[in-house]
Amino acid sequence: MSALGAAHEATVLLPKSHGSDNEVLEARMRLVNHAIDQIGFTTYHVKLFCLAGFGYAADSLMGFLISAAADQVVAEYRPSWTRGGQVAVYTGLLLGSFCWGLGADVLGRRSAFHLSLFVCALFGVLAGLAPSYATWALCVALSEFGEGGNLALDATVFLEFLPSNKRWLVTTLACW
Repeated sequence: MSALGAAHEATVLLPKSHGSDNEVLEARMRLVNHAIDQIGFTTYHVKLFCLAGFGYAADSLMGFLISAAADQVVAEYRPSWTRGGQVAVYTGLLLGSFCWGLGADVLGRRSAFHLSLFVCALFGVLAGLAPSYATWALCVALSEFGEGGNLALDATVFLEFLPSNKRWLVTTLACW
C-alpha cells in the first residue's frame, strides 16, 4: 500500500477531532495510532498486560492489607484517635493520584509507573516496621501516595500501546 493510501486509511480509521489548534500534532497521533493498529497485538502486549495487572493487584492488595491490619495496629498502640489509618489511606490516594498524574508528564509515564510501585512497596514494608501509631499512619499515607498514582498509571501505560481493537482489555485489568 502506498504512503498516500496508508495516510488516507489512517484518516478514515481515526477521525479528526474538531477544534484542534495543532493539526500537525493531531496528524502525527493518527499516524502513530494507525501504526500500532497495523502491528497488532503481540507478546509485548501480553507482557505489558501482566505487568499492569500485577500493578493493579498490588494496589488492591495494599488497600486490603491495610484495612485488615488496622484493628490490630490500634489494639497494639492504643492511640487516642483510632481512625488515623483511614484518613491516611484516602489522603494518600488523593494526593498520589494528583501528583503522579503531573509527575508522569514530567518524568514520563514509564518512570512514574515504576517509581510509584516502588514507593508503594517501600512504605508498605516500612509500615510493618513502624514503632508508633503516628509512624504507621504516615507510612500508610506514603504507601497509598504511591498506590494512588499507580492506579491511574496502570491503565494509562497499558492503553497507550494497545491497538484500537483491543482496548477492551483495559477493563479486564480489574480481574487481577
